[in-house]
Amino acid sequence: STGPQGYGLAAGNGGKLMASDITLNTSGVGVYADRSNILAKNLSVQANAYGVYGLGAGTELVIADSNVNVNGNGAYALLAENGGNVTSTNSHYTTSGSSVYGAWANKGSELTIIGGSITNTGKESIGIFAKSGGVVNVDGVTVVSTSQGINSYSSAVANVANSHVTVTDKGAYGLLAENGGKTTSIDSHYITTGDSAYGAWVNTGSELNIFGGSITTTGKNSTGMFAKNGGVLNAENIQIDARGNGAWATNEGSRINVNNSTISSGAYNGGSITARNKGFATVRNSKLIAVDRA
Repeated sequence: STGPQGYGLAAGNGGKLMASDITLNTSGVGVYADRSNILAKNLSVQANAYGVYGLGAGTELVIADSNVNVNGNGAYALLAENGGNVTSTNSHYTTSGSSVYGAWANKGSELTIIGGSITNTGKESIGIFAKSGGVVNVDGVTVVSTSQGINSYSSAVANVANSHVTVTDKGAYGLLAENGGKTTSIDSHYITTGDSAYGAWVNTGSELNIFGGSITTTGKNSTGMFAKNGGVLNAENIQIDARGNGAWATNEGSRINVNNSTISSGAYNGGSITARNKGFATVRNSKLIAVDRA
């Protein structure tokens, strides 16, 4: 389809659609369910605005074993919105524009991603984003993005397990919980390659829990874990290797709790664990290493 609002596959108002072994090329939305059900398998999707989009309460969109490529700035590869439920299994999503989202869920929607990958190459792009009460569940997924890896924002929830996340921009973030969000990571691995980047970040009224896995930051002045403005970060059985500060808590009410972990840092005038400006840090049964990595 070539119109500005064209659809490859679409179901609405209680409709049900099953599709397999199809190639879709559209200037609008690849797969679209609006208060309806879609079951799709073995698709090849090329779109310019939205790749796979589940909208509205009652929507159940399931896609498996598919490849989705989305072009255009501000685009979305995989989206659950306004109460829709979307499940992706062993599928691969790529975007090439700037300011795009690999996956997004908001307003009572739930997005579950099992296996597969999300790859964003454009500037200021986000891998997986949950906002305003949305929930994302991520298991066994490889995420490569530029600005952010996985973020829960404004009363949203992100649950991550057995996944690998890499972000590449200067000042980028691997794993976040912001403005009341809650993120939990289990046995997952986060890598930042840009300068002044953060492996894990939590701020105002948010909670970030990391159990197992690792955080590696290779750029200059990059930080492993950072809590500010009342954010709480709990880390257990994790390996942190930071070129800059290992873990940093700043501002009143901010807290970092570390247990049974190893933190290696290379910050000048910093350290493996830093608490400033009324920030608070607790370390138990852990190994702290400081090395020269100027």
